[in-house]
Amino acid sequence: ICLISRREKVCATRLFDTGTRIYIKGIGNCIIKDKTSKKYANRIDIFFDKDIKGAKEFGIKKLEYRIIK
Repeated sequence: ICLISRREKVCATRLFDTGTRIYIKGIGNCIIKDKTSKKYANRIDIFFDKDIKGAKEFGIKKLEYRIIK
């Protein structure tokens, strides 16, 4: 679901246009940088870069989010 790095969190989704900034509860601010596959149109994917273990530990979650400016 979004890149969790020390500098910036990056997400992919079809819910919003690229460049949109969102706040995800428990994650923080993310910027939409890519689109997900059409079959995942109602999801937000957080990019974990090379942290495979972290991504697996995070898993699939339902979290609250909101658009920020």
